[in-house]
Amino acid sequence: MAKTSWSEVAAKPGAWHLLLGRLHNSFGDGPCESDPFDTARVRFAVNLMARYCSGLPVRGPVALQGGRDGCDTLVKLATGDSADFERLRLVTASRPVSAGEWKAQAQFVLDEPLHRDLLQIAGAPDTRGAGRRARERQTAEREDRSLRWRVSSRERL
Repeated sequence: MAKTSWSEVAAKPGAWHLLLGRLHNSFGDGPCESDPFDTARVRFAVNLMARYCSGLPVRGPVALQGGRDGCDTLVKLATGDSADFERLRLVTASRPVSAGEWKAQAQFVLDEPLHRDLLQIAGAPDTRGAGRRARERQTAEREDRSLRWRVSSRERL
C-alpha cells in the first residue's frame, strides 16, 4: 500500500475513489464528553482503516483522513485503484452514492460489528511504547505542577 497525502487527493479528486465512513455511537466506546471534537475516536478509526488496508493488501495509492460533517464524525479513505475500491466497498458493506467530483463514491457506517470484522484482517493496534508515552506525559505533568507551585510561591514573597 502506497500512502499519499490528502492534499494530493484534493488537488485531483476526479482521479480518486472515495469511501466515506460515518462513525456510529457504538464504535470505540462511543463519544466522550471531555473530547467534544471526538479526536480520539477519529484517530482510532483512521488507524484501523490504515491497518486494514495494509492487511488486505491494497495495491494502489491510499489516503486517509478523519473529519466532521455537522454532527457526524467521519473517516475518509481515497484510493486510486478501482479494484481496491470495489474490494473495500464490499467488505465495509458500503452503498454507492452520487460520485460528485470523485471518480466513484460510497458510504458506510463504522459500528462495533463492522469494527470486529475489520479487526479480523487489520489485527490489534500496535501498543508498543504506550507505557513509555504515558510515563513521559505523567513526568511532564509533574514538572509542570512543580514549576507552577514555584512560580506562585515566589509571587507571594
